[in-house]
Amino acid sequence: MSENKTRNVKFYEAPSATDLLTSSQVSKQCIFCSNAHYSGDCFKVRKMPLKQREAIVQQSHNCFLCLKTGHSVRDCNVRASCLCCGKKHHILLCRKMNPISESKDKESLEVDKRTDSSSEMDQALSNLSTNPNVVLQTFKV
Repeated sequence: MSENKTRNVKFYEAPSATDLLTSSQVSKQCIFCSNAHYSGDCFKVRKMPLKQREAIVQQSHNCFLCLKTGHSVRDCNVRASCLCCGKKHHILLCRKMNPISESKDKESLEVDKRTDSSSEMDQALSNLSTNPNVVLQTFKV
């Protein structure tokens, strides 16, 4: 046998930070506005009425708990529940946070309640994140 014989050696190439970042960004697309962020982080959805939010999630066949496509709440692997009422739905779809009034008279009386609950919702949503990564700003001295 010859010592100059080449071997078929496969080297493992570790993914770069850029590869990891771009592969994780591919899966982010908001179902409410189609921008490149998680649906739970969408600011436009907060201005939508609850019925419209529910209709969008239902029409796009997304999960009411994690807002992702491909499964329903029954099959969702997320071990979480609504921060407001404890039921199995995303906080953006909570009826307690976003009361649906049946008449316009009731709606005008509940405007003050909604204003209070919207600040509670903003506070609850600020603590909720679907992204496990934390980006910290650095200051060069």
